[in-house]
Parts: sequence; C-alpha cells; structure tokens
Amino acid sequence: MAGVATALEMLLGGRSLDADAALAAGITDGTVAGDVTRAAVTLARELLARDVGPRPSALRREGLADPVGNIAMVRAARAAARSDRRSVAEAIVGCVEAALVLPFAQGLAFEAEAYAAAEADPQSRALRHLVLAERRAGAAVFGRTPEGGRAVTRTARRAAERLLEAMTRAAGRLARDHGSAAVDGALVAVGFDEGPFGGREAAAHRALWRPVLAAAVAEGYRMIEEGLLSGSDAVDLAAVHAGGFARLTGGPMWAGRAMGLDWLTAEIEARATTDPGGGWTVPAAMAAAAAARTGD
Repeated sequence: MAGVATALEMLLGGRSLDADAALAAGITDGTVAGDVTRAAVTLARELLARDVGPRPSALRREGLADPVGNIAMVRAARAAARSDRRSVAEAIVGCVEAALVLPFAQGLAFEAEAYAAAEADPQSRALRHLVLAERRAGAAVFGRTPEGGRAVTRTARRAAERLLEAMTRAAGRLARDHGSAAVDGALVAVGFDEGPFGGREAAAHRALWRPVLAAAVAEGYRMIEEGLLSGSDAVDLAAVHAGGFARLTGGPMWAGRAMGLDWLTAEIEARATTDPGGGWTVPAAMAAAAAARTGD
C-alpha cells in the first residue's frame, strides 16, 4: 500500500509514522478527532455509496505501480544490506521483494519464516535484552534533564569509562602480539563502529573479541561488587548508552553470559599466566557466577 521506498525506510531504519505521515503514505484512510466508531461507520457508508465495498489489503497494490523502479530499489537495498552488521537486514529486503513477486498468502508465509529465524538470532535476543533491561534497571542508569528529557547519570558515565579503560588495556596487550588492525577488526566484526585503535574494517576472525570481552565482564563484576552499579542490567545499559558498546551484543554482561562465563574466566586465568603484568584477574563475583552456571 505504501510502496517499496516507504517500506524499506520504515523496516530498515526503524522509522515510525505519525498519523499525518501515514495518511500521506497511503497506509490509512484518514485521521479522526472524536468518536472512532462513528467515523468508521461513516467511512463504510461512503465506500458503499461509491460502490467500493470491502478493500482487503491483500488486493491493494497502489504502492506497487512502478515494477521496474521497485525492483531497482530492492536491488540497491540488498547491495547495501550485505555490508550491514545487522543480520536481519537482508531478510527484511527479502520480505519486501516477496511482496512484489509472490501471491499474498505465500508472501505472508515467507515473512513468517523470516520472522521466526530473526527472532531466534543472537542479535535479536541481545536487542530484546536491552529493552527489558531498561524496564528492570533503567532508573539506576537514566535520570531526567531540567527540560524533562532523559539523560545517563554521572554514575553510569563513570562506570562506562571504567569499562572502556579495561577494554582498552586488554586491547593494548593483545595488539602487541597480533597488531592493532586485528584487534580493531575483531570488535568491528561483532558490531562496534570502530575498534580501540580507530579501525573500521571487520575481520573474518573474531577470536580476539573474547579476551577484550572478558576484561569488560570482569570490570563489570568489580563495579557490581563495589556497589557502583546495581547489577548486570545496569552495567549493560551504561556500556551501551554511555560507553559506545555495541548494541548488537546486548552489552558486556549479556554477551559474556552468551559466550560462557566459564570460558571467559578460563581466558583471563590463562592470560594471567602468560602475561602476568597485564592486569588479568578474575573478580570473586565473576568466579562465583561462572561456577553457578556450570553447576560446579
């Protein structure tokens, strides 16, 4: 109904439409100030008077009047999606294309399958975690500005700085052996805009992400032990909203649990042996959490 350009912009960019914009895009029939039921009945009568009758969305094709232009937009969007770090981007483009080439019922089935795959994707779980974390711990990370807006608290900013310092120290130790480009590439590959040394090219091999994440998780547990932040949710929110930590990972504590706290503690202990001056230590809270999750 709205056309390929609007669909791609909303789905890939997350842009919502207000009532006037939705009307201009052809998604709605009008806006109502007053009794919605009465307005709907009036609209139905007007349509019948014009011998229009029911208009199921399955039969609406106003936005697809330019097939050549639509296919060109889909191809351009697919080319851009290949370099998009969001794993769902190419699936979204595929769903828009399905609306162009498949019958309505088959298009819905294609979309449902794509949705199920996206919902199970680690990036989707990480992003949903951040939404729920805001509900659980948002008050510990966000305050109100004098204008009534929302801002990250000083405490959360200080916590984010500590996380970044811990990650930078770990990255510096790794760069001595592997080079700064390799370290940058590992972080960009998991969703960071750039690595600690400014690189923006993703590396195919992500192994160096694990020790950097281990350092961040350890620092997060230290701040929880000290009472600086209330828990793992607050650490993740501070890292993402004040420290530039990649949203697609869900934050350090979520990413650490997803990777395995036992693996991360073993990573730190191994590096403490090979690099004794590197500050690789496992805080008690992290060791306890790792033991609890492995059942030891």
